[in-house]
Amino acid sequence: MPEITPQGYKFIKEKIFASWKYVRLKDENEQEIIKLFPEDYRLQFNEREGEQLIELNLIIKGNDHDMPELPVTLRYISLYSDDFTGDAVAIDEFDPPISIESLQDEIEIDLLVEIPRITM
Repeated sequence: MPEITPQGYKFIKEKIFASWKYVRLKDENEQEIIKLFPEDYRLQFNEREGEQLIELNLIIKGNDHDMPELPVTLRYISLYSDDFTGDAVAIDEFDPPISIESLQDEIEIDLLVEIPRITM
């Protein structure tokens, strides 16, 4: 069976990047704390060359303009490709949860999304 080539994975990753509409950070009750769009300066998507991984890097501060009243606890991060259904295409859970308690707090979140190896 043939395998997807590195160029094939690059193509798949580009399609995935293009399809993501927003990222949500949620609390332990799955209530949205922050919603970020790809053009947000705090959010970076990176392709890991030669790997079947997409990396999402996010920096959140207690004094960000869209941060609700502190303290907050972040439990989930989810990626969405559709504004209408609200169905996440990727979800991860922070274990332990991440707390932001003061305006001076700053957290960095690195999320790796694996593109499964495909054989035909």
